[in-house]
Amino acid sequence: MLSQGQPPVVKLFIGHDSYGDPCEAEIQRHLWVDLLPIKTAFLKAHPGRDSGLVSIDLENREVSIQYTFGP
Repeated sequence: MLSQGQPPVVKLFIGHDSYGDPCEAEIQRHLWVDLLPIKTAFLKAHPGRDSGLVSIDLENREVSIQYTFGP
């Protein structure tokens, strides 16, 4: 799940199944993603730590987001 680099990197792909809709309208929605599994994987890989930084690469958007968490 997480790379061994510093900061560790996780690749995330967010997709949408349009069910045949050509998706020509510009509809904006907020999307919520639960990051707890990423935090849990980081803490498991780094025993004794209670905070960290993980880079999340959005594969289909060529964007990287820095996810920082702490106590």
